[in-house]
Amino acid sequence: MSPSRRWYRIASGFLLVAAGGHLAAHWRFYLATDAFDAPRRAVMEAMQAYVVFPPTGATLWTVLQMFSLCFAILLALFGTQGWFLAREAESAALRRHAIRHTVLCFVAVLALAALHPVPQALAIFGGALLLFGASALARRD
Repeated sequence: MSPSRRWYRIASGFLLVAAGGHLAAHWRFYLATDAFDAPRRAVMEAMQAYVVFPPTGATLWTVLQMFSLCFAILLALFGTQGWFLAREAESAALRRHAIRHTVLCFVAVLALAALHPVPQALAIFGGALLLFGASALARRD
């Protein structure tokens, strides 16, 4: 396995591990409500009081949960796709994907740092940026 392919597979595995970690955090911060302290419970109740889409009864709390779960699902999808791509794609195509992923992760890090500097998202996209960048720069087959 070439270094480029190896780094791409590592980057994809990193996204899969991040998806699993985020699912655990999702459970802890949104679903395990019995463990909530008073301030967190007050925030949850306030968000549940605001109905965003009346036909389904979706509240602001539901929307926040949905975005959190979607983030984990997208990390898993992209990680899985990258894992198979690293195994099956031609070397030149893999390098083009690595370059594109590096650029997109760089833009994501800049946007997150400027607009929503949450350490978890910055670490995930920053780590993916470095790993896909290593794949883009590494020696090909």
